[in-house]
Amino acid sequence: MIPQGRNALFLPFFVLNAGSQDILTGTLIRAMISNRRSGEGGAKGESGYTVGSVTVREHSVLRSSILKGGSVMSTLKISSPIFEQNGRIISKYTCDGEDINPPLLLENVPAGTKSLSLIVDDPDAPRGTWVHWVVWNIAPDTREIKEHSVPSGARQGVNDFRKNGYGGPCPPSGTHRYFFKLYALDVMLNMDPGTNKSGLEKAMNGHILGQAELIGLYARK
Repeated sequence: MIPQGRNALFLPFFVLNAGSQDILTGTLIRAMISNRRSGEGGAKGESGYTVGSVTVREHSVLRSSILKGGSVMSTLKISSPIFEQNGRIISKYTCDGEDINPPLLLENVPAGTKSLSLIVDDPDAPRGTWVHWVVWNIAPDTREIKEHSVPSGARQGVNDFRKNGYGGPCPPSGTHRYFFKLYALDVMLNMDPGTNKSGLEKAMNGHILGQAELIGLYARK
């Protein structure tokens, strides 16, 4: 049982992967921080809060959503019938094939969700994270995104290929990871087609009810 007291403050945190800025979905730490910001409860520094020997950092986009309405983030899920978690994406869905989006399955959408958003990016790109797909205002009752399609009513933003739509994996060398990140929001978003990943993330701030992640791998032959 976690101790309680007047000087104790309990805050939710997500641990950040040391190799990227991606959040490890589902890794939730309840850190005890004293109101005095020091002592046995922990202390806050520039890199985050330190509890014992562990330092954790808040994520500005997700912090307000972790306990939205007083409940823990839902078990929202995204998967694909084409590849498993950390499995290989077949070439049909890459620049070496038809360059169309793979089919995706969406499950366990939280109650109160008004829209879903999807970001696909590659954190292993040589010049930094490369964005492959930006989609928002997906209807909350959507359970499948079929290959080479966008759900009716959804909007697509600009990816790093400078086009509105999906751009498949096309790593210059080695095996890259492709993160399919699904967000459940408590609002519909009003944004123009020129919106990029950064713009979508800013618009989602404070409105995230749940997040899920699917990782696919691809290396060119």
